[in-house]
Amino acid sequence: MKRLNILVVEDGQSQREMLRDFLRKEGHSVDEAANGEEGIRKVREGHHDLILLDYKMPGMDGMQVLQAIKGINPEIDVVIITAYGTIETAVDAMKAGALDYITKPLEFEELLLLVDRVSERRTLLKENELLREQLGEKGFTSAPTLRYATGHSRLAESLSPRRCRDVAKACSYPGQNRPDLLIPSHRAH
Repeated sequence: MKRLNILVVEDGQSQREMLRDFLRKEGHSVDEAANGEEGIRKVREGHHDLILLDYKMPGMDGMQVLQAIKGINPEIDVVIITAYGTIETAVDAMKAGALDYITKPLEFEELLLLVDRVSERRTLLKENELLREQLGEKGFTSAPTLRYATGHSRLAESLSPRRCRDVAKACSYPGQNRPDLLIPSHRAH
């Protein structure tokens, strides 16, 4: 599991400290903010992989903070923490860009599973980025306009069949999980 840089934005000091201590014990780097404004400032100042964001806070609420964070960096994973876990809250949070939400009182097992999922997701995104760079260096493209191209010997020569499948999965778009869609960029139209 990759160690994450986590920001906990929670107005309740005891809840914030409990989350901080638990996540640090699990090996993560944890920063904290007592309100939405401070959380937004910390997002601007530093690098965070995951933000655990309280839904109901004085001043800016979690949804306003979520929208501001996504405006600063849409790649940051944000999980809403709420004591008011309704379907409407969850849907609104997901529409605004939250990765997930969890309800209070927090279950540490559930939180750990969620953090592990974010860690795995970030690792896969990084691997995807590296594979795209490697493909570009080999003269292949992964644009959504990839054409059906079976039988290209250059692809077979440059990548093993297993690696070809891995690359196709990493570079695929919804509904496109086929290694035969990878073609040399000089043949893309």
